[in-house]
Amino acid sequence: MDNYLHTLFLNNEEGRHYCTAIYLEINTEQKVIHYINAGHPPGLWQEIDGIQLGLHSTNPPIGTFEGIIFKSKRFTYSRGDRLLLYTDGVTEPLDSTHLSILMENNRSAPLLNLKGKIAQTLDNLVIDNRKSDDQCFILIDLK
Repeated sequence: MDNYLHTLFLNNEEGRHYCTAIYLEINTEQKVIHYINAGHPPGLWQEIDGIQLGLHSTNPPIGTFEGIIFKSKRFTYSRGDRLLLYTDGVTEPLDSTHLSILMENNRSAPLLNLKGKIAQTLDNLVIDNRKSDDQCFILIDLK
């Protein structure tokens, strides 16, 4: 993907393009997650006991520099751990700790309830339409 972006805009200095991404490979047999974060907002991992881990950027955004070898990170998980992935349009209008506090306060709540609380928070925001951004999130309970 990175090389592809460079070939698309090879001779266009005014058209530099890049994108952020977070990619996870979840091995449910070994209960191991490998992830690569290329400049995307950090995913939020919450263990069943409430300990949280930010899946921070491990690499620059895709398309930023040529020849990058993307490095992954790895961690193990347990049944009942929870994962939240989101776009920057979700966190930019919120306090930086809002999602982690919401997850902590609802760690035993059913996934659908937590999803509803996140969606309700976003629905209640007053956002300047000129500065609005996509708001997308994925919430996963691991079994």
